[in-house]
Amino acid sequence: MRKLVVFLAFAFSLSVAFPQSNTATVYVYRPHNAYWGALGHPFVYLDGSQMQRITNGSFLAVTVPIGQHQLAIGDFQIGRLIDFEPGKSYYFVATFHKSVMAKDRPMWSLEPSDSGDAALSMAKLKRIDVK
Repeated sequence: MRKLVVFLAFAFSLSVAFPQSNTATVYVYRPHNAYWGALGHPFVYLDGSQMQRITNGSFLAVTVPIGQHQLAIGDFQIGRLIDFEPGKSYYFVATFHKSVMAKDRPMWSLEPSDSGDAALSMAKLKRIDVK
């Protein structure tokens, strides 16, 4: 818990110390799941372009331009339109919907996550570099 408080204080101090930029940071994480984890490694998309696959027990961080963009995941590119603001960070958890299959492929979605919950989850996960 102490590490989380120090991390959040450090992150806040950085946001206050430096002027805002013309980008935002998006974090997408996929908690490890021993049972459903083998059901694919979906791509994460920004405005219809593939960014990176997200594997079981991993997360990615990507800098995006400010403004409105479509963030999506999976074969069917299920996502949401987001208005990214300068200097802000956005957190999403990749969620598998085990009750929904379409064309024999799993359905994924990106659900917004609280920064504190995301920090706790991502601390246990492997970072994937966006290519």
